[in-house]
Amino acid sequence: MSRIIGSQSATPLGTQFALWFVCQLVPKEVACQGAVLRNVAFNRNMQLTNSLDPLQYRPGAALVATVVALVCSIAFAKKMDFGRFTGPVRVEFVRQSGQDRDMRLLADFTYIDPAGKAWTARKGYETDGASIPKAFWSIVGGPFEGGYREAAVIHDWYCDSKTEPWKDVHRIFYYACRAAGVNEKKAKMLYAAVRIFGPKWGGNRSKCFSACHALQPGYQQDLHGQLVNIPPAPEADVKEVVDWVRAGNPSLDDIDAFANDKFPGSKFGHSEGIR
Repeated sequence: MSRIIGSQSATPLGTQFALWFVCQLVPKEVACQGAVLRNVAFNRNMQLTNSLDPLQYRPGAALVATVVALVCSIAFAKKMDFGRFTGPVRVEFVRQSGQDRDMRLLADFTYIDPAGKAWTARKGYETDGASIPKAFWSIVGGPFEGGYREAAVIHDWYCDSKTEPWKDVHRIFYYACRAAGVNEKKAKMLYAAVRIFGPKWGGNRSKCFSACHALQPGYQQDLHGQLVNIPPAPEADVKEVVDWVRAGNPSLDDIDAFANDKFPGSKFGHSEGIR
């Protein structure tokens, strides 16, 4: 436990216990360190960061501060900001060329992330939910069946337009799922699915596609000539991912590390750069 700011004496044992108890009540998604309860914000890399300076405690106010921290932590946990959608998604089914699962947006549809950034899928966009690996549909439900349909529309748009970095698009999918009411464990299952087996892309066309990437499973060029990596999702690998997420409650960073360690193909290019 941290020492009292501005004092030479350690935090009283009773206060330490109370603060430890506070940390146990706060969900894993909420940062909790010592007596500090901090809001959530996004940095430019879409990682969770601390947005407030630590609370300063005076020895005579330690107990009061602990009680306040407890109340605030519970309220904050219940109202954690995952962003919001600006309205209902308006779509119609598209039945042509044998495709009866496609849907067309009848109006722009926007998700506002916790940092206030707008992510918009445009009117007229046709989506089939393909950015969510089909191997997971039997586990989490189809993209237009479960509670994550709104998040899937936003995710599909950016996976097709590729106007944002792939890591940001997959990460924002998690927050959009939570904003749509998907529970934490299922949202993390969905994040793991797209982080490992979803599409990855870079900002330029490949300079060595025929020489190297064309020989690797998952790599292909889209209609605009942009290189995309969509790793295969064999049943055994999907089961490994599902069992790992179900066995614990990994953070998003834990899932990223798991992907890099267990599934080296879940990246783009020769490293994380563009070639």
